[in-house]
Amino acid sequence: MRAGESVDIDALALAACNWSVPKGEWREAGATTLVEDPFLAPIALRHTPPRAVESLPLVLSAVERMTRRLADARGSGARPPARPA
Repeated sequence: MRAGESVDIDALALAACNWSVPKGEWREAGATTLVEDPFLAPIALRHTPPRAVESLPLVLSAVERMTRRLADARGSGARPPARPA
């Protein structure tokens, strides 16, 4: 790849079969016995929310806060209704 050559399946198989082997000791891909070893580690995404977040309540809450701040800044005394507890 560094020399600008394209990568093909044979080159990938050769590199995969000789991973971590010094270049002078590489063997042909067909000379290597491959074992299917599934990856069974338990994987959990730590930074993904567990479910989709409903955005409408968040937007309405932000609009309500902005409305209250605007009403307070104008000194109108008119306030949106208080949130139910």
